Amino acid sequence: MLFNGPHNEVFRIETFSDHNSTQFAGELKSGYSIVWNIGKTAVFNIDKQQIPLPKNCVLFLTSNHGITGYTFSKLWNIRFNRDFYCAVEDDQDIGCKGLLFYGNMRTPKITIPKNELKNFSYIWQTFEMEMGFRDRYQLDMLRTNLRRFLLSCIRIYRKENFDIEAEDNNVTLIREFNFLVEQHYKTLTTVKDYAGLLYRSPKTIANVFKKCIDKSPLQLINDRRFSEAKRLLLYTDEPVSRIAEELSFNDIQAFSNFFKGKAGQSPMKFRKGS
Repeated sequence: MLFNGPHNEVFRIETFSDHNSTQFAGELKSGYSIVWNIGKTAVFNIDKQQIPLPKNCVLFLTSNHGITGYTFSKLWNIRFNRDFYCAVEDDQDIGCKGLLFYGNMRTPKITIPKNELKNFSYIWQTFEMEMGFRDRYQLDMLRTNLRRFLLSCIRIYRKENFDIEAEDNNVTLIREFNFLVEQHYKTLTTVKDYAGLLYRSPKTIANVFKKCIDKSPLQLINDRRFSEAKRLLLYTDEPVSRIAEELSFNDIQAFSNFFKGKAGQSPMKFRKGS
């Protein structure tokens, strides 16, 4: 079920099972995704980590998560873009740079308690009902329901991660860095660039990343550029030279060396093998 708003707002809900599991990866290539496992225990390989997702666990993903594989029997997926919902100032915890999408050292996930399953199921049913309407109230109703879903999730997330306040300053810095990378990865390519925007030194940012997560800030920047390079190679006809320029590489050779170091093959071989 897909909603397209008048100003590029995109919102989708869908049920995936064995018969359409191959379509699932396509849903994760852009925007923000909420994956609710309603079947047997699922397994996701994300950023070189294997993440089990038991029944009624919910996983929160962005387009720059490196998903290399998954197995599941049945799940519900909610996907939306920043134009649909991104309450940066008013909803700092549940907006598009909040704890659920750019959290701490782990890929954020929650387990829905049994006593809250009825509430979560009702919210999903409300999504299904609202997707059937085609009137001027639909966008606001879907946004309101999404906010309710996210608020319910953040309440559980904070209970399950009771030590989050102790690390709040570091978590906030990582969230801000992630969010800025998502906005500027095509033009800002060094840690120093982002350090200036955050009014921190590159060394401070590197130390926080080293303490909290298993990626350096430069790795995060390059992973996002690599993700976009793959998307452009697979889903557009843009020449490699144009892609290199779009991602702020000095020349096509620099881009080819970067891509080969990540993918193990040249951009053209990657495109032809897709």
